[in-house]
Amino acid sequence: MNNSQKIGSVRGVTTITYGFLYFQEAYGNLVDWSDDPLMEGKKVITSGYLSEGDGYLRVESAGHTLLAEVEIQAWDREPPLELTEWEISADAFLKLRSGFIIAYGMDGEAIGEDLVIGPAGAISNVRVYCRGRQRLREIHDDFDFDEIQEEYLAQFWPAP
Repeated sequence: MNNSQKIGSVRGVTTITYGFLYFQEAYGNLVDWSDDPLMEGKKVITSGYLSEGDGYLRVESAGHTLLAEVEIQAWDREPPLELTEWEISADAFLKLRSGFIIAYGMDGEAIGEDLVIGPAGAISNVRVYCRGRQRLREIHDDFDFDEIQEEYLAQFWPAP
């Protein structure tokens, strides 16, 4: 039995451009994608889908330019797996100086508000789920840019 509890969440829609979505420290400058060292393929966690940088995570979309719905959740401990509802998931670690996280597309447009995921300087585990990838591969660029094409769920909890 998993006794974990969700302690906060934020949800919103962002435009994914150049195929990337970022989860990052809420305070300070956003990652400049043109200077992103992950563009060189460093520290790839799982098949290029989720990459870990210094204070941020980069998620690779199945499409180039599209709308995505994103939910960030903070948990008191590891949440139960939700694999049946999602096409893909990957786990990583993230250290945030402030303990606040935001999500945004490469256009710099953040989804909703920032969210406290833990104390300043703590390391958090994160699991990122996605759905809509298979459909995007099947239809390529033949879709409505005004409709949500991918959905992401990022769950953060304290590392032991």
